Amino acid sequence: MAALQRDLDPAPFAPTNSSDGVMSKMVSPQNIATGVAVTNLRGREGTCLVRTFLHSLILALMLSAVVAAQRELFHWMAPIVGSAK
Repeated sequence: MAALQRDLDPAPFAPTNSSDGVMSKMVSPQNIATGVAVTNLRGREGTCLVRTFLHSLILALMLSAVVAAQRELFHWMAPIVGSAK
């Protein structure tokens, strides 16, 4: 819906939203707490969050670049909704 409101093709937004949701789980407090609880990193949740956040940010930027490239350069990679292309 947001893509249509901004007059953009909605086709790449559903898979991108799904991928972003998976990547954001890397920095969720529950996952970090679980991860440090079963390793020798107990009590270092903050350190884990900071290091994981950097990876999450890099992956989000890479995902944005892929979607932008698909939208602007590689039209054949994703279907065009509502168009005769």
